Amino acid sequence: MANITIPPTTDTPTYDYTFNFYFNFLFGLTSRTFGVAGNILNIIVLTRPKMKNPNTLILTWMAVADLCNLLIGLPKFVWQANESSFAPSKKTDLGFNIYFKFIILTFAYVFIMAMNWLTVLLTAFRYIAVCWPTKV
Repeated sequence: MANITIPPTTDTPTYDYTFNFYFNFLFGLTSRTFGVAGNILNIIVLTRPKMKNPNTLILTWMAVADLCNLLIGLPKFVWQANESSFAPSKKTDLGFNIYFKFIILTFAYVFIMAMNWLTVLLTAFRYIAVCWPTKV
């Protein structure tokens, strides 16, 4: 038997960025659009005068924090839409990287932590309401 070796190729494999575009951009933008609409409806319903109680106040602020978290990521989607089909560019925009990593992500984490602590507060309120109900 002869030892046949295939010489290595120097061609880099081409990558189709169509799936990356559809999944990341369109799915992300669609989910953000529905999330923004849902949170706006939550805020409208929960701020009615008949809905004034501590639980709805917490739920309202959870909707506000989630709305801010959804809106803070929109510059990333706009920036990626301007890129050529999400293909990685050879040059990186240092200003946008600093803006995204230090400002956008910081505020996103702040809003996520606010939602987490509001969930803990709502759970504590419900625990008190169930375990120690007021006697009327």
